[in-house]
Amino acid sequence: MEIRVASCEDNLAIRDSLTDIFAKIKAESSINLKVDFFINGEELLNVQDPDYDVYLLDMNMGEDHLNGMELAYKIREFDEKAIIMFLTSEKKYIQEGYKVRAYRYLTKPVSYAEFKTHFCCAVNDIERKNKRYINVGGKYTKYNKISLDDVYYIETNGRKTIIHTVDGDMDCMDSISSLTAKLKDRNFYRCHNSFLVNLDFVEEIDGRYAKVRGKYLTISRNKVKDFEEIINRRDKKRLSL
Repeated sequence: MEIRVASCEDNLAIRDSLTDIFAKIKAESSINLKVDFFINGEELLNVQDPDYDVYLLDMNMGEDHLNGMELAYKIREFDEKAIIMFLTSEKKYIQEGYKVRAYRYLTKPVSYAEFKTHFCCAVNDIERKNKRYINVGGKYTKYNKISLDDVYYIETNGRKTIIHTVDGDMDCMDSISSLTAKLKDRNFYRCHNSFLVNLDFVEEIDGRYAKVRGKYLTISRNKVKDFEEIINRRDKKRLSL
């Protein structure tokens, strides 16, 4: 899996050092890393789809910008699950860090060995938990981070996109085409222009219909054979476990 990191640091020298550190970690390990750098919290918060696994935050980013703790509170408003790590020369915020569930405090200047140890622990925790989430545009909130394991299927009706989940239906501002691209290789299949289904919840295929949690969803004529083969492979894999 790809580990997406957002690093917020206003000091150019430290950003350059972190760039070298991440490049070295990537070269020495099997971690598939994608790192985006931001010079302040406002820039990070303006990202359209902040679907990050790890946020590495500088604590002090100038009087005119959010500090790392303020930014962490903002992040927690739309992302309850991501790992937050602080890179700081001060320790006075450690107690408050519990409120945003900070994963680690790394004191500047941090060595490569120390950083790699803590960062790899975070990656191992992410992979071990094997939690699958996606950020989607909400109707009433900027973002909703939902567990893919809770999604039955996604439906589009005209310009409206509905995500059907174990907790009920949720309106979504993303198009079904953009969600299909996001969910590529993540156990979802676009069986029809109107439906993107979670393969784990497909109960059966009956002609040109897929039964998903008691609902019969239409399968496009040219996708029936491919869909049947995918479900057959899924069932064989389950039997072999």
